[in-house]
Amino acid sequence: MINRLEGFQNKSRARRLIAALSVTAVAAAGLVASNAPTATAVGLAPVMGIASGSGILWESNADFSRDMDAIAATGAAWIRVDFDWSSIQYESPTTWRWDRSTDRIVAGAQARGLKVLGQLGYSPPWARPSDCPAGSNKCIPTDVAAYGNFVRAAAERYGARSSNATLRGSVTAWEIWNEPNHGPFAQPKPSIDRYSALLIAAYPAIKAADPGATVVTGGLSPAPDAADGTEIAPTTFLAGLYERGSRGYFDAVGHHPYSYPYNPLGGQSWNAFTQTASLYQIMTNNSDSAKKIWGTEAGAPTGTDVGRSVSEAQQAEFVSDYYRGWSTNYGAFTGPLFWHQHRDSGSNTGFYDDNFGLLRRDFSQKPAYAAYQAVANGAPVTTTSTSTSTTTSTTTTTTTLPQTTSTTTPPSTTTTTTTTLPPTTSTTTPPSTTTTTTPAPTGTERIAGSNPIGWVESLSVTPSGIRVQGWTIDPDRAGSIDVLIWMEGFQLLGRVSADDARLPLDAVFPAYGPNHGFDTTVAIPDGVHNVCALAVGVGVGTNTMLSCRDVWVTSSPFGFVETATSGVGGLNVTGWSIDGDSFASPAIHIWMDGTTFVGATNSDQRRADLGAIFPAYGDGHGFSASFTAAPGLHSFCMYALNAAGRGTTTPLGCRDVFINTAPIGSLDTVVRVPGGVRVGGWAIDPETVDPIFVHIYVDSDGVAATANARRQDVGNVFPAYGNNHGFDQVVKTPLEGPTRICAWGINAGPGAQTLLGCRVVNILHTPIGSLDAIVRTPSGLSVNGWAIDPDTASALTIHVYVDGVATVEIAGLSRPDLAPIFPSYGKEHGFSIDVSTYLGPHTVCVYAINQYEGVHSLLGCRSI
Repeated sequence: MINRLEGFQNKSRARRLIAALSVTAVAAAGLVASNAPTATAVGLAPVMGIASGSGILWESNADFSRDMDAIAATGAAWIRVDFDWSSIQYESPTTWRWDRSTDRIVAGAQARGLKVLGQLGYSPPWARPSDCPAGSNKCIPTDVAAYGNFVRAAAERYGARSSNATLRGSVTAWEIWNEPNHGPFAQPKPSIDRYSALLIAAYPAIKAADPGATVVTGGLSPAPDAADGTEIAPTTFLAGLYERGSRGYFDAVGHHPYSYPYNPLGGQSWNAFTQTASLYQIMTNNSDSAKKIWGTEAGAPTGTDVGRSVSEAQQAEFVSDYYRGWSTNYGAFTGPLFWHQHRDSGSNTGFYDDNFGLLRRDFSQKPAYAAYQAVANGAPVTTTSTSTSTTTSTTTTTTTLPQTTSTTTPPSTTTTTTTTLPPTTSTTTPPSTTTTTTPAPTGTERIAGSNPIGWVESLSVTPSGIRVQGWTIDPDRAGSIDVLIWMEGFQLLGRVSADDARLPLDAVFPAYGPNHGFDTTVAIPDGVHNVCALAVGVGVGTNTMLSCRDVWVTSSPFGFVETATSGVGGLNVTGWSIDGDSFASPAIHIWMDGTTFVGATNSDQRRADLGAIFPAYGDGHGFSASFTAAPGLHSFCMYALNAAGRGTTTPLGCRDVFINTAPIGSLDTVVRVPGGVRVGGWAIDPETVDPIFVHIYVDSDGVAATANARRQDVGNVFPAYGNNHGFDQVVKTPLEGPTRICAWGINAGPGAQTLLGCRVVNILHTPIGSLDAIVRTPSGLSVNGWAIDPDTASALTIHVYVDGVATVEIAGLSRPDLAPIFPSYGKEHGFSIDVSTYLGPHTVCVYAINQYEGVHSLLGCRSI
């Protein structure tokens, strides 16, 4: 019998107990932990969303405003919006009607600070495949190019690069279709092949329009594998996507973790919420564990639809359990979770699909609305989230074991309980757990009911097996009782007496004392298993299933290759690996192209993030190493070797890496400066962090420089190599005219040199300048202009000839207008020369005198 805390005689004591007891959570790679509520929960608003449903797209402006205000008031950070292709492009491929549905809701979300996940479906008439049932828009198109055009247009209109300033950046995430594994949304039948092609077309289309957008696969329905192909299980569907090469075409996996009419924390094997770990394991097996799982729909309908509906009180309880379970159990590898939906879509309480809302159809609040707000804000929720039962009756329920196992629940006068296990195994309950010599208190001190109560605080995977921690009390006795640990409902893994001291229990239930805790580790085979803890009752009550959890267990190593890049030394790899049944760190072996052993390293580096996710294994399981590898494009595969105990070598994944041993770099600048040409850029040899030589050639004449100047911009791009890889050299150019200047990066080891770039510049040694003006003065003429000798920054000599008579001056006056044009030469190159002469016509010529090689320059002649 599953006993709810609502059945406790003293509810305040139960709440104090839960607040006092510690909660241990281990959540990663399918390791599922407990979901014990706490009195001071952290607000979960950042991972909370509302799946608004399609009805909001078409309602009146007044109802729309009320709905959007109600959604914002829940405290959710996200809203999921249907972008209905069959409406936006109903008429033809060239007709766009965003105003029909999406512009209003996107603007409404922006105004209320809600982030938008856009769900991109369904097919307009002209895009439906030939086998689509008449009148249905739920058929995945075979014309994936048309769908790609639609999703690209959506990302262009609402993404970060939108030309519409009002809509720009309003949608940051896109979901590709809805429930593609579920017949009603993938007619005539779900097809992994069709959906994979759709995904592969959609991803680059969205990224081309908005590279920063998150692309989520269509949320997978909690469907079974149907023999007729009308349903495909989420795990089968996701594995099929990987098999068809879709790995690089999504950023997150969409999941619909429904569990109704059962609590999401229940132990049902089909419970989609507890299958989240199984989906993540498939991602991990395909070297995709860095991605997240987004719960794009979850919820529970209220009403009277037997077998589907729950009570309004249960719905409120489920809200708390969904979000706190999502965060506690799976937070390491999940993104937002969207509640379907904010308001009932209809008012028929006998039809489950009308009643998923947090609000009733008339906008009145169900208890779940306040529960949602409380979870978002971190406030206590008054409902209880510890039960795995979903019945609303207080009638006791007997947990039936397999046919080969029978449990006899003795009357209150019986002193011994015998559990008959499958053939060849028999266990007799120890007398200390079954005698009635320590009767339970009576009156107000007694816990109500006769069935055990309790909680599994933590169920975690360790190198030794499954560790189960918690507490349980039988109201019929003050002494301890036994807890049975079962796997898959039929295999007994172990038995433990709940007699550990737990002081908080003594404070909350003083009449029963503190000795009701349990902490045991049981061996378990590899695989995904449903593990349950059963409290064995005494007296007139029955047994209580305290909790069931799906856990993933492996004796072999598991881990992830985080980076594999060409870098210092050749190949650089980082990642982590843990041996499932050992504290030892697995060795990592790297192979190239399937035939060449590259090297080995140990996964024993400290990684505090791993210690937080896998506390039972410690934090010494990271690896980071460099290996010499042949140049060119290669496939590098990493393997984690079994460190100890059972298990085998585990492939961690392969990466295609282009190993570059030749220098890299750039010729950035070639500028004429005094004394020659300034040549600048950067160069790095991938095989060393040391500076390398750069050879600069002026036509056929070369000069060597060292690329050791500070270049912070280069260091930012190549942090492993540091900042000191720039070069800045002035080279002489004896020739005049077009000259080719090239820079080569010189390999520090064996291998080819790299041409960093070439420039053709027109080299002048002849002075340049201008005769700007000749003005008459009372005493003669004023001659004005500027002149520069390209070979020097010094002021040069000017000769002014008036009718053949020379006047000599220096062009050293300030001309601020010259400095921006000739920054290497400065501004002191102007002249203003007064020449005494008689009144009358004259011929004036001005020459700039070359200071080095080359000829003098005639700046101009004027008649005045």
